[in-house]
Amino acid sequence: MLWNAWELFLERSRASHRLHDAGDIEVLQTVFQELQYVWLRRLDKLRQAISLWRATTGGDQFRYPVDGSPVNVPEFAFDRIDQFVRLVTEQEKSLKNWFDRQGIVSMQVAYEDLLGNRTEVVLDVLRFLGVGDVEKVDIPQPEEIRQTDTHTERYISLYRQEFERRDSIEIRGQGA
Repeated sequence: MLWNAWELFLERSRASHRLHDAGDIEVLQTVFQELQYVWLRRLDKLRQAISLWRATTGGDQFRYPVDGSPVNVPEFAFDRIDQFVRLVTEQEKSLKNWFDRQGIVSMQVAYEDLLGNRTEVVLDVLRFLGVGDVEKVDIPQPEEIRQTDTHTERYISLYRQEFERRDSIEIRGQGA
């Protein structure tokens, strides 16, 4: 759950369970039994930002057909993508701070690891959750359609070029 959804979830849970003065942990323990925390993080913030930018730029057109043909290929917009880079970075920082304040040690899973070795990551999560004999669990490989495409790679390249250009201008401006 992204941080902005997390806060809304807590607010609505407080209201629906009449826990208006309860702390976050009390609310969560009321809503969930035997709660444990698995934090799925994406290490590549630029790719995450581009995905969110594309998803929010095309209205309800953001779909990837089974044949893999791209949909929603907006014109490159450095400032908008950069806003999403800052947003996902800030949201992750906020969630980390929340975990730290609550004294929670979560299992952290990198999205990139999940893509690279789904079966082993899922088994690790099941072990963390204390699910019986996980070696006997059959982890099916889902049909997946990766959203990343040649346009994503082009956006990454354009973003990095523009970032370096702006950084170079800023450094020269400070020396003047």
